Amino acid sequence: MKLFKEKRVSIKTEDVLLLFFLVSISAFRLNPIITVASYILVLGYSFLVNKNILLTRILKWGVVFWTYYFISAFWSSDASDTIRYLSAFAYTIGIFLFLPKLITDEKKIEKLLKLIVCSIAISAIMTLLLTPLSELGSSRIGGAIDMNANSFGIRMAFGFIISLFLLCNKSIQINRLLYSLLSILFTILTLLSGSKKALLLIILGLIMVIFITSANKKKVLKVLVSLLMAAAMIFIVISNDKLYSTMGYRLERFFLTLNSENSESTTLNTVNGRVGTTDKSLIERNYYMNEAMTLFAEHPAFGYGGNNFVTYMREKKYRHVAYSHNNYTEILCTLGVVGFVIYYSYWIWAIIKLIRIKRSTNDDSVKKYSELFLSVLLLLLILDYGNVSYTLEFNMFILCIVDIFIRLNGKQRINNETQ
Repeated sequence: MKLFKEKRVSIKTEDVLLLFFLVSISAFRLNPIITVASYILVLGYSFLVNKNILLTRILKWGVVFWTYYFISAFWSSDASDTIRYLSAFAYTIGIFLFLPKLITDEKKIEKLLKLIVCSIAISAIMTLLLTPLSELGSSRIGGAIDMNANSFGIRMAFGFIISLFLLCNKSIQINRLLYSLLSILFTILTLLSGSKKALLLIILGLIMVIFITSANKKKVLKVLVSLLMAAAMIFIVISNDKLYSTMGYRLERFFLTLNSENSESTTLNTVNGRVGTTDKSLIERNYYMNEAMTLFAEHPAFGYGGNNFVTYMREKKYRHVAYSHNNYTEILCTLGVVGFVIYYSYWIWAIIKLIRIKRSTNDDSVKKYSELFLSVLLLLLILDYGNVSYTLEFNMFILCIVDIFIRLNGKQRINNETQ
């Protein structure tokens, strides 16, 4: 019996609410009032559907982690900085409460992936509509409307990955022309965002999806083809004036900085003239991470207090007070080894469970989904090196989908054993 059957599912109230909520937590931020309204609506609707609280593993983990986080306010240098993440706590726990109630069978996971693609497409269209034509290609997309270009690029890259997976999975019913166009749109916007992390994500995602959806005999060939496509993508970025001005020169500066080149010894010829090669963002990120590890060495067990790296930088009177730009160092320095173990223990458990599902199932669809979610978790862990993610609602939404898939697969396996 296949977990993922081919059938059309009608649009329901929960679909509209979930889409509304997904758009509200996307890279394109809606008005805070609309965001809160969408959250309350979807949470309230979930309790109308099922009044019980489902004590899922991810809910228990979320409660333990965030309880410890807020307890750290007692030894933090500035408790107000810790409490500042109260909204992130509410959104995270809310997602863990309502999503398992609304996604009650395996087929709905497929529909949820389609809703994620749809929400990212809406974010892309809204961003394009509000961005002046003169800004497209001349600067990083999003900057003209005060949007974080990195967050936008990463979201577009995830849209590409999920779209490509749905396209390559022939058992899933979708409008293939539409999803093909969306994949192209997400790729272009990823490049225009100028985000190096998003480019890495889209290249790794391309290889990952091709590998997952290919037959065993064709895997190596298709992966090689995807590598050539990735190389072609980078070549286009470097050789095209528009893409070079947003992404290409940043890649060159990045690699030259890694090779210890600096702006005094080398320059880049861009569309607008000569540009120093030193990647200042990389240098500053390394500074933040080094400072975070210094702080961790002083408070290794319990950390300096939740979200208190910004406190530490403010106390140092650093010109640019910000988080440490690395989820690992951020949690280590603010919540210590205890918080680090609590947070990443669930990720390790989920990865192990997905590997076991992949190895034990004979259902091709389940195997592909387990490989997709395993790959996405690994990609998110890679991104954590350059991104503080534990407060990001979108990441927690993805993590909750993984938990639902694992739980539903376990129920199905038990049912099959009892029949």
